[in-house]
Amino acid sequence: MDERSSGGRIWSCRSMADATTLKLFPSGSVTPHYKSSPVNPKDQMQFQFQGESSMKTLWIALCTALLAVASASMGQIGPGDTIVDVPFSFVVAGQTMPAGHYIVKNAGEARIRVFSPGTTGVFVATHAAERSASDGSKLVFRRYGDTYFLAAVWVTGKKTGRELYRSPVERELVRHKTEVELADVRPSK
Repeated sequence: MDERSSGGRIWSCRSMADATTLKLFPSGSVTPHYKSSPVNPKDQMQFQFQGESSMKTLWIALCTALLAVASASMGQIGPGDTIVDVPFSFVVAGQTMPAGHYIVKNAGEARIRVFSPGTTGVFVATHAAERSASDGSKLVFRRYGDTYFLAAVWVTGKKTGRELYRSPVERELVRHKTEVELADVRPSK
């Protein structure tokens, strides 16, 4: 390799069978390849980015990450999940969730996950509950005035379901003997 200095820049020359490479920029960002052919008197100038292979690797990694996120969001729904459109806002795990499309997923033996597609949602502690006969999939809410609290989740074909523990706010409403009503929300078919 032959290095020459000109005007504060270092030029590196490598001789190869069919090309001469000149490094014009000390940062190594662009390497022009000057190709000449003994048969063709016209010379060509081509530019190649030094980090081109790392840019390709970065691009492949980015596409893979986007594919993983897309497949994860597609894979959010599984057997035994309850998918409902809740027509009112409600409270779960101390968070007020707006009216909308929700997925309730079993997240272990004593937890469920309540979320909208594309969001993390909330994880909630639950305990087992039993019913006399399977009444289909549904979410059960307790309503105190205008506030709804998620109370239970039932899945079609099962006599057991998951009940949520009452939050401190809900326990305070019960202690003050606030009137309570139950509301069921079933999946649309």
